[in-house]
Amino acid sequence: VNIPVRVYVAVKRDTPQLHYLHKDDMLPINYEKVCSKTKKIVPDKDIVKGYKYTDGRYVTVNDEELRKANLEKATAIEILEFVKQNEIRAEYLEKPYYIEPEEGAEKIYALIRDAIKKSGRVGIGTFMPHNREHLVDLSAKDDLLLLEQLRFPAELLDAAELKIPAQKKYQQKEFELALELIGKLAQPFHPEKYKDTYAQNLDKIIKAKIAGRKFEGQEIKLEQTQAADLMLKLKQSLAHHQPGVVH
Repeated sequence: VNIPVRVYVAVKRDTPQLHYLHKDDMLPINYEKVCSKTKKIVPDKDIVKGYKYTDGRYVTVNDEELRKANLEKATAIEILEFVKQNEIRAEYLEKPYYIEPEEGAEKIYALIRDAIKKSGRVGIGTFMPHNREHLVDLSAKDDLLLLEQLRFPAELLDAAELKIPAQKKYQQKEFELALELIGKLAQPFHPEKYKDTYAQNLDKIIKAKIAGRKFEGQEIKLEQTQAADLMLKLKQSLAHHQPGVVH
């Protein structure tokens, strides 16, 4: 089954964009493509792609050869199987896309969307934007098909070398207090409640400086909780989150 669709990146950045400037004259700093040997700027028409196979030796690959590497996948989202959504671990998730049907494909789009929604599963497949193949999952939400770009397992770093405590060194009472605190903070997930406070504050700083004012922000200093203070800190957190307490 082939469905002609359009794919749209489903995320945007609201953080104010900062530019690098030369502090003496406040002019923008440009980044040019410079040859490492001649130190001269190289125009785009004279730049090719190459793979380094040994020190100082490259083999070039042109766009036609890249398309031949997988011509079909360069233009298609290929669904290979369906899995339970909770089987996809968080570290594999990377970037969401919206899927829109092309004209004339509305019926089959709706059919696949509603079947995926009813099944409770997500499709697993491959997608190749910008000449790089990605693992993806295809899911349904309301009237929309969503595509989530995933990472291949080989892209994830091995966590085996991290110093993770295997043995518990805490007291049972500390564990019970931690569970109680989690219970008091338990809420349904409503993402619209959360805001990018960094972007908001940065926007306030920029607007204040444009207006010739100073932004009065409060710097937060965090100190590590010591093991000896753990029980006290947990009790304080519980008291802070009692019903009716405004915080």
